[in-house]
Amino acid sequence: MNPTPPQGYHVTDADEMLVIPQKVVAMLSTAGYFAMFWTFIQERGYTHTQSWEACERTLAHFKLPAKYSSYESFKTNKSKSENNQDSLVSFW
Repeated sequence: MNPTPPQGYHVTDADEMLVIPQKVVAMLSTAGYFAMFWTFIQERGYTHTQSWEACERTLAHFKLPAKYSSYESFKTNKSKSENNQDSLVSFW
């Protein structure tokens, strides 16, 4: 077997495997994102702003797209999410 790669072969970052934890993949969903948001608050004592920033940094670290473009956008969706959860809980 030839231990050298074929002529013209080039290894790039795209050729490397990136292992993404399941809890980070879950952040791609709204429920998973908010689960991580509350985890940062409860386990690390972050403020809401710090927790949102940590969530967005986590996604960026794993080269995943940002979920919210700004904290204001996040707050609007957080409010909607909380209202939806309240109505589901009261329904059951």
